[in-house]
Amino acid sequence: MDMYMQVRMPLACFSILLYTFLLYCLKKRLHTMTSRIYEAMVCMSIVHVLAAVITEYTVNNRDKVSYLFNHIWHIVFLVSITFVCALLYLYLILYVERGTGKAKLRAKRMLYLVFSVSLLGELFLPITYEQTPYGAYSLGPKAYALYITVVYVMVMMLVTIIRYHKVLDRDKCYVLLCSVLIFVIIAGIQICMPYILLTGLGVSLIVLGLAINAEDVHMYFSGDTGLYNEQGCREILQEAVLCGRPFRVGVYAFLGRDDAIREAMTGLREALPEGKSRVICGALADNLLVVIPMRVRGKTGELPELPTPTASEDLTFTSEVLSFSGETAVTEIVNAAKDFKNRFEEDSLQRDELTGLLRRTAFIRQMEYMMKMGQSFAFLMTDLDNFKQVNDRYGHGAGDELLRRIAAALQGEVRTSDVVCRMGGDEFGILLSGLTTREAVSAVADRFLSAVSGVCPPGADAAVTLSIGARISRPTDRDRSFQAVYAKADAALYRSKYMGKNRITFAE
Repeated sequence: MDMYMQVRMPLACFSILLYTFLLYCLKKRLHTMTSRIYEAMVCMSIVHVLAAVITEYTVNNRDKVSYLFNHIWHIVFLVSITFVCALLYLYLILYVERGTGKAKLRAKRMLYLVFSVSLLGELFLPITYEQTPYGAYSLGPKAYALYITVVYVMVMMLVTIIRYHKVLDRDKCYVLLCSVLIFVIIAGIQICMPYILLTGLGVSLIVLGLAINAEDVHMYFSGDTGLYNEQGCREILQEAVLCGRPFRVGVYAFLGRDDAIREAMTGLREALPEGKSRVICGALADNLLVVIPMRVRGKTGELPELPTPTASEDLTFTSEVLSFSGETAVTEIVNAAKDFKNRFEEDSLQRDELTGLLRRTAFIRQMEYMMKMGQSFAFLMTDLDNFKQVNDRYGHGAGDELLRRIAAALQGEVRTSDVVCRMGGDEFGILLSGLTTREAVSAVADRFLSAVSGVCPPGADAAVTLSIGARISRPTDRDRSFQAVYAKADAALYRSKYMGKNRITFAE
């Protein structure tokens, strides 16, 4: 066989493997055990192609090279193809079952046993050479030891594909099936006609097909944010579960404009780079981000301190760290994160988007609960004085900012047992629990008036004032309903307006 024919096939294989390596490096990919096995498969394929070139030369020129040199490269050739076969089957096992299940564990253990037997045979058994018109090739016990793994992997991969084809989508199933068929055809030819060296071409075609299709993880990423989507998160979470140890996951839930949420999520991803923080950011929903520790060297890393998203007037968020045992199913983890988001959304629906205070409906429920429990309270109905002039003079943006400042000022003057609500427009409602005398209510109201008097509209020098109408409600009152209490407090508010504003008036 001339030198040109000997070199042409390896060069083609090297070109394919180099293209595959570059394609794989440029693409986004999941940081899972499957990806790491694929990386090892590519590396061993490169080693095998190199060993195939050198071995073919040493076998046909045994009189020119030392026995030790020829023997060492034979071992490298056999061991590398054994590794590629084992990695290919292991890749298929993890790809199909994602590392869980007793069937997978049995398959892995049997693969390790067969691989170990082949490896020992390749290292210690003798080798013989056969001379043909097409050139020399090696045979004997070492080659037969390799065939043990090759035949076992061929049979088990076909069985696995047939058994689990329903759990794979059609395209991925076709890619894996084609890879298996290429392996079976090349291995069959190699066993029947060992003088035709096609193993390098076979492994090159297999890793190329997996890189283009099965390792193509664009469906695991969100195009808007570049984050892992739910499917990608499930794959990464499965890796954390594989360790069998307790681990923690960070979750963020957002409400606001879509562009503000995307910006916040992107900012968190940049604040937690995968390479440095050892965590992966993914979006389980448009407004739900999870921070998952990566699996490194067989262990799930620790979750770092969660950063605070970039502040925005059009965005509200909450975050929490969820702890899970090593036996928690991935579906349970995803559901726990979504439950956290749903609770946040339910609570947020009860709050005013502009000020963060309770909405009117939630406030009414709170007051009715206090009435039902027989509690005494004072209800203050408040209204900003001359708020319309602020909007007319400085614009509605300044008016919104003023409302936020007023809400913060009122919230800062109440106890944890008290409730502040935005009733609508520039009206605020306040529940002061347990206060039953005018003196006590007046003392609190004076603090409200003082706090608001220091708040200025944006771009203005003069501060605004507040008018208050108060109604004290006791369990002994004859008509103790929200409408009755509200009507009396609202009437008192208008008397405060009529009497000169910036004051509190009690209902009769």
